[in-house]
Amino acid sequence: EIAFWGGMTIVYKSSIDLLLYVVGSSSENELMLMSVLACLFDSLSHILRKNVERRWLLENMDGAFLVLDEIVDGG
Repeated sequence: EIAFWGGMTIVYKSSIDLLLYVVGSSSENELMLMSVLACLFDSLSHILRKNVERRWLLENMDGAFLVLDEIVDGG
């Protein structure tokens, strides 16, 4: 679930019909990127009631943006 491409470190996770990516620079710690991805996936799973699918995500996009904002807000 980790890829290196074009000088970037990419971690990703798939769920049914949805792929979530977290991209960082090549000097970024892969474990920290995985931690961000796990937090994002767990939070989306919670607000989408365990239905992490594209349709449910599109219907609840405002909540998804709020989750992403809260994760990134602290740096």
